[in-house]
Amino acid sequence: MDVARNRAIEHGQGRPSSAPATEFGEYLKMLIYKRGLGGTQGLARLLNENEHVITQQAISGYIRGKSKASTAFANALAERLGLTRKEKEELAWAFTFGQDVDRSA
Repeated sequence: MDVARNRAIEHGQGRPSSAPATEFGEYLKMLIYKRGLGGTQGLARLLNENEHVITQQAISGYIRGKSKASTAFANALAERLGLTRKEKEELAWAFTFGQDVDRSA
């Protein structure tokens, strides 16, 4: 189990998922759940309110490691969700080191 998911589950914030995800993806899913956004569509809707154009499909791609998120996406995410300093640090770690799918499992 990955670090971001462990942290989320330890704090009672994450939901188990059957779809393979990167650590960054698991952190995104935890934020979506914690903020009550109802899924990738809810996150896309929230981000698009502030002129940041993102699709639900793009976010799903970030979660699964099919594509890598941009720094603009990470910055918009932190701003629109009003992340705490700790959450920003966790997001930065997951963004930097957790966007690749672990193929060794």
